[in-house]
Amino acid sequence: MGTEELQKTIFKGFLKIREMEGVPLYTKHRMLQYLMGMNKDGWIVIGITEAALEKFKENDYKRTKGVNRSHIFQRSETSQKMFEKTDWDIESWWNFYVERDECILATSSENMNKEPDVIKYEVPRGLFKTRAIGFTLKNAEKEFLKNLSS
Repeated sequence: MGTEELQKTIFKGFLKIREMEGVPLYTKHRMLQYLMGMNKDGWIVIGITEAALEKFKENDYKRTKGVNRSHIFQRSETSQKMFEKTDWDIESWWNFYVERDECILATSSENMNKEPDVIKYEVPRGLFKTRAIGFTLKNAEKEFLKNLSS
């Protein structure tokens, strides 16, 4: 499925979910998140915290538990705003989604903390791509992390 077709499919699904009567907002939020999972370019990593980099370093730059993608904007807040607004067109809706879908790599404790995560290092586009519920950690990502540490 091409990008434009994917956007149309997800937007149409969003509109159907929004129209559902008698369905609690939290259920609509979960439905929308599953629908958004179709976007394999979602959850773009734009930064990493110092603590997350240390975790990778301690684990020899291999996949490590305790480091995950942390949304800058809470997904529930984003979907609530999406459902509240009633005059979306596909372009403005998609742009809103993409702008609020950025993540940083943070430790689990940083992610659960109510304080905003502090980006210590910027991450170039294309690294740590979405992979199911996780992210890729291939040679390019390992080299990036090693270079940050040196």
